[in-house]
Amino acid sequence: MVDDAEVVFITYGSVSRAALQATSLARQVGKKVGSIQLYTIWPFPEGKIRELCSRCKKVIVAELNMGQLVHEVARAVPEGVEIETLQRYDGEILTPEQLLEKLEEVL
Repeated sequence: MVDDAEVVFITYGSVSRAALQATSLARQVGKKVGSIQLYTIWPFPEGKIRELCSRCKKVIVAELNMGQLVHEVARAVPEGVEIETLQRYDGEILTPEQLLEKLEEVL
């Protein structure tokens, strides 16, 4: 769901489920949102991230840590793509609602 996306969620692990649900809910109301679920972070799929994000304006990196994934994403996305983060590191999960709140904030 990134072909026409203006904003793309990039996630890894358990956050991916919340991102897929948030993407689905946002698309139901006409927002051009996509989601990329990483299955592995090493080796990092830099070329694929660059390709998939080449048409988007913004990327939201949602992760359950203090921002380790965002650094890899920043090196991979094309120049001019704005990167936003949503981090949680208190032992709780990120919910689809929290991702949608972040989406509204960046739109």
